[in-house]
Amino acid sequence: MLIGQPISAAAEVNAASRSKRGTTIVVNAHGNRGPAPTQLLGANHHFDANGRGLWDPLTDAPVPAVVAGAQRAGLQALRFPGGTVANMYDWKRAIGRERGCQVVGPQGRGGRARALTSGLDFGPDEAMRFVDTVGARANIMVPFVNETPQDAADWVEYMNGRAGDPANPNGGVDWADVRAANGHQAPYGVRWWEIGNEQHHRESRYWLSRDHGRALRQYAFGGSRVVRGEYLGKACAHPRFGIASDGSAAQTFEVLYPPVAPRSVRVVIDGQVWNRVRSLSAAAPDARVFTLDAEHGQVGFGDGENGALPPQGSTVRASYRSIHQGYFDFARRMKAVDPSIKVCSSWGEAAFNRLVGRRDYDCMAAHAIVLFSGSRGSEATWSGPLEGHDQFMVKSGSIQRRVRALRASMPSATPLHLTEFAALYGDRSAWPAWSTSVSHAVYMASLWGQWMNLRIPWGNGDAFLWQGQRGVLGGRPDYTFTADAVTRQALSPMFSAGGALLASRIVRNRVRHPRATAPASYPALVVAATRARGAVNILVVNRLPGKAVSTRVRLVGRRSGGRANVRTVVGQSFRSWNVPDAPPSVRLHVRERRVGAQGFTHRFPPSSTTVFRIPLR
Repeated sequence: MLIGQPISAAAEVNAASRSKRGTTIVVNAHGNRGPAPTQLLGANHHFDANGRGLWDPLTDAPVPAVVAGAQRAGLQALRFPGGTVANMYDWKRAIGRERGCQVVGPQGRGGRARALTSGLDFGPDEAMRFVDTVGARANIMVPFVNETPQDAADWVEYMNGRAGDPANPNGGVDWADVRAANGHQAPYGVRWWEIGNEQHHRESRYWLSRDHGRALRQYAFGGSRVVRGEYLGKACAHPRFGIASDGSAAQTFEVLYPPVAPRSVRVVIDGQVWNRVRSLSAAAPDARVFTLDAEHGQVGFGDGENGALPPQGSTVRASYRSIHQGYFDFARRMKAVDPSIKVCSSWGEAAFNRLVGRRDYDCMAAHAIVLFSGSRGSEATWSGPLEGHDQFMVKSGSIQRRVRALRASMPSATPLHLTEFAALYGDRSAWPAWSTSVSHAVYMASLWGQWMNLRIPWGNGDAFLWQGQRGVLGGRPDYTFTADAVTRQALSPMFSAGGALLASRIVRNRVRHPRATAPASYPALVVAATRARGAVNILVVNRLPGKAVSTRVRLVGRRSGGRANVRTVVGQSFRSWNVPDAPPSVRLHVRERRVGAQGFTHRFPPSSTTVFRIPLR
C-alpha cells in the first residue's frame, strides 16, 4: 500500500529482501515532501449549554478539568461556535454582560427552529480565553444562513481590530473598542475563518434552494427566496404556528430568515393586511401599520396610541423575499477589515471548483464525515462489535478517497481544511461503546496519518466535549479522558513538531477481508513519517482487531542514533473504552528501546497506535 510519495525501487527491493518476505515499512529519512502539518489535532466545539460544560458561569472561567484534559491531549485547534447547532448563531448577542437569545435553526423538511435562552455564557471572548489558556488556535465558522457580509466584517473587527485606533475602516460601531470595553484590549488575531456550515447538505439548506445546483450558485454568488405566509416568532422562538400576540404595547416579531427586501414584506393578522410605515409616531391609534428592520427581519407594532396593537391571541403571518449575498461577498468585506485573514468556502464539494473556475479563493473547509447507516438520524445495524470495528476501517479508506478526490479538484496552491471529521450513527444496540472505543481511536489515528500524508494543514476531528458519540473528552461531570484523547496524547509530540514530511511505503502490507464488509477489505497498517529537530518520527497504526503484526522498519538515507522513544496506545481489545469515574483501560505506554543504525523489527499489538521518535546521527 502506497503512503506518500514513492521511494526508489532499489530501496524497496533492498528493504524487502532483508525482511525475509515479511512486512516492511520503508522511510526515506533524508527526503522532504514539504512542511509537516501542525494543526491536525483540533476539534469541533459547540457554544450551547455553556460550551457543553466547558465554561463555569459561577467562576467566569473554563472548568479546570477541561483545561487539563485539553492540554494533556495536545489540543491544537478549536472550531467555534460549532456546526449544525450554530448555523443561525448571532455573535453580537453573545458578547458583553447582557447576552441575548440564540436560534437553533430547523433541520430538513418539517424541522422547527427553537430558542436558546440559557446556557449562553460561552461566547466568542470566552472561547478565545479557553484557546489561549490551553495553547491552541481558533477557527471561526461564520453562519451563512442569517448573517450578512457586514455582520461578518464586524466580527473580524471585534476579534482582530486594534482598540483605540481613531481610524475605523469598517465604519459604524467601532467593534474593537467594544471588545476592549468587554475586557480584552489586545486583538485576538484569529486568522482562519469559514463561511457557513454544510449548506451543501439538503438538510442544512434553510432558505437556500432544494435544487443542488441552484443552491450552490446562491452560496457562491448570493441569491434570494420568497417565503410565503410564515408565522412569525419572538425572542428567537419560532414554533410552527408562531408566537401569539400578548396584547401588550410595542411588540416586535421576527422572521426566520433575515435580511429581507423591504418592499416584498406583506403582513397579515386575522386575515387583514397591515401596512408598512417608516415611523409609528404619526400613526392613528387604530391604524393597522408596522415598522420594519429589514436587516434583522424585525416587524414592530404600535402601542395603541401610535399604531394599533395586534389583538391578544392573534398570530402574525408574513410573506417576504429573503435576500443574501454570497461567499465571495463575505470574503471581500471581511478581508477589507483585516487583509491577513484567510476566509474558507465551506461548500466542500468539487462542484464548487467547477462553478467558480479560475476565480481565486483562500481555502476550502470540508467535512469528512462517515455515516455508518448511510443517512442522518438512523443507526446502522451490526452483527456485533467485530463488524463495527471492520466497518470503521473500511470506511476510513472510502473517506480518504473522497478527500483525495476533492483535493485534486482544487487549485494546487489553495489549502483544504477538514474542519470536521467524524464517524456517526453506529449500532449502539450491538455495541454501546462503539463511539468511544479503541476501534474509534484507531480509526481516528488512521485518518490523522492519512491527512498528514495528504498534507492537509488543518483538521478538527470529533467534538471536543460530548456526552455520547465522538467526544475527545466525555461530558460533565467526569470529563472522561477517552481513547481518542489518549491517542492524541501519543501523537501530540510528532504532530506539533513540524519539520519535514517524509515519504514512506509499506511493503507487503497484510490485508483483512471481513465477511461482513465483503467485497470491501482493508490493509492492516497505516504509516506516516516526519523529520524534525534532529529526529525521525514514525506513526504506525495496526488496524487488525485481533492480530499483532511483526514488521521491519527500515530507514533510508540517514542513520539512527541507536535508540528510540516509543509511545503506544492499546487496550485489552478493540472493544476497550475508558469508563467514566473508573481506572482507564486504554492507556499510553512510553518506553525506550534500542534500534539499529538502519532500522529495527517491532511487534505492533492488535488495534494499536504507535509513535517512534528516533534521533539521527
